[in-house]
Amino acid sequence: MVAGRVGRVDLESAGHTHEAVMDVEVWDGEPPGEVPGEWDVVAETGLYSLSGELDVWGVTGPVEETVLLGREGVHWRVRVRCAGRAEVARLAALGVPEGVERWLVQFWPES
Repeated sequence: MVAGRVGRVDLESAGHTHEAVMDVEVWDGEPPGEVPGEWDVVAETGLYSLSGELDVWGVTGPVEETVLLGREGVHWRVRVRCAGRAEVARLAALGVPEGVERWLVQFWPES
């Protein structure tokens, strides 16, 4: 579901054609381990960002959002939570659902 690479994080959606909702948080230290809500999957990875910025891309290309991490040349931890995976997989076979799959992506510098 999530893989960290140099300069990027890859997320694998459960639906092939849909519009997901993504919230991104950048923390100074590790965020709380529990987040309200029910999450299907929680995963962590690492990321090295030379520029301190991450572009957000979908299958069709870049979107207008940029994640500003605030520090250049830093190793980051990334915690990803996702909900709505089974439902979006089912609905994407029938049409183009919007807002069914939800992501919370949290970044913090490795200590």
